Amino acid sequence: MNKKIRATKTLLLAATLAGALLTVPQASFAAQGGDDAGAARDLQSKLNKSQFKNVKVAVQNGIVTLSGTVDLYEYKADADKRAHKEKGIQAVKTKGHPERTALRPD
Repeated sequence: MNKKIRATKTLLLAATLAGALLTVPQASFAAQGGDDAGAARDLQSKLNKSQFKNVKVAVQNGIVTLSGTVDLYEYKADADKRAHKEKGIQAVKTKGHPERTALRPD
């Protein structure tokens, strides 16, 4: 019985820690003075080349969403790479269909 209690406590502690860690990216972005509008503006300015002319940037809680279309898959990968390099960005969403080179979320 003692082993079951210990296992339950361990599992509860692990679940609590996992839940706390899931909230860290959003909290750390805010703690760094994360400004979603500023981050979106900065990233959009870094996507100022002609191959990114149809790419739109949105940022919410440090998570970038790229939408629009590009001519080549390499441009999609480049936009993703540039977004990941931005200070304070925790994640980048570039959902779409590579065969259509879409960045648009489904």
